[in-house]
Amino acid sequence: ILRASKLKSVGAVAASGHHTFRERKTHNADPTRIGLNRTHGAKNTIELLHKLRERLPEKRRRDAVVCIEYLIAASPEFFGDEWRKNKNHGAEYFNAALSWLKKRHGDENVIGAALHLDEQSPHMAVYVVPRLPDGRLSAKEFLGGRSKLRAMQSEFAETVGKPYGLQRGAEGSEATHTEVRK
Repeated sequence: ILRASKLKSVGAVAASGHHTFRERKTHNADPTRIGLNRTHGAKNTIELLHKLRERLPEKRRRDAVVCIEYLIAASPEFFGDEWRKNKNHGAEYFNAALSWLKKRHGDENVIGAALHLDEQSPHMAVYVVPRLPDGRLSAKEFLGGRSKLRAMQSEFAETVGKPYGLQRGAEGSEATHTEVRK
């Protein structure tokens, strides 16, 4: 699973960071397991915002996407019923996914990642500044439209998922993410 969300303001990044770094109550997280979560880059929302501001160009469009938040996961069957007892928790898969994003966006643009081991299934949130080598912000360059997103998900499945026995989800699926409260 690879999902991308466009965050268009520093406030949106802060709100997401508060959830990701468990700085506010997260109803679907087990508070006894929060200490197992792992981070890369920013360790909290303040660090995330600092790293974001360091990467943002001085001049940008008012409606520019300042950050892309990726969610990386896999089906619960991939991790198995006993994943909480395994010290690995799919670390190789998540490390491969993070490496893939760094290669795609540039290491300097990946400002933070958090592997959540306190929910029903392990998953990782990764924050990326969509900055091009020439200094401009362009989420469109990385995410584009439907066809570009579809190609990105296929490449992710082939490069990251396939070595771990994962298959790409159905192309053109109408499936949607279910909100926690539902």
